[in-house]
Amino acid sequence: MKIKTITLVTAVIAALLVGSSALPPAQAFAKSRAKKSTTRVAKRTVTRKTTRRVRVKRGRKWITVSIPVAAFTPAPAPAPAPAVVSEQDRAQAIVNGLVARNANLQKGPVTVTFGDARGYQAITYYTTGQIILSASHTASLEVILAHECGHIIDWRDNRTIDWGENIPVGTLYN
Repeated sequence: MKIKTITLVTAVIAALLVGSSALPPAQAFAKSRAKKSTTRVAKRTVTRKTTRRVRVKRGRKWITVSIPVAAFTPAPAPAPAPAVVSEQDRAQAIVNGLVARNANLQKGPVTVTFGDARGYQAITYYTTGQIILSASHTASLEVILAHECGHIIDWRDNRTIDWGENIPVGTLYN
């Protein structure tokens, strides 16, 4: 109450001293009491809780226990099962990788099919770039296809099968 009285008296004195251009005492008081709009931003540091307080009943008493927050986080969703990829798709993907790394294989198409390899694990029609794999092959697809692509590279190099200078040392899949 004292503050309101002092504010009112101050407003009246100011009005009398300034003259008629000053506000009447009631308006001066109201203006002095008007709230100014200010925005304050609270500075907070965000900390992550590492434990959680839980009440547990032990016998007849309830006690408070700290439990790690990790115990309350849900388990991650299981990873989706890997897509089943056919051996045909795997073989074509391997050949596509070999084609991308060798300029002679890029000179024409290179296709892979499963079929009758006439008793071999694979045969190559190097003039057309066709590789036929046996369904009962025992070596890995990478080794077989690297070997067969070597025949195609040798043919596309100089139109002869002579294991020329453009055949990479070892397998192509290194």
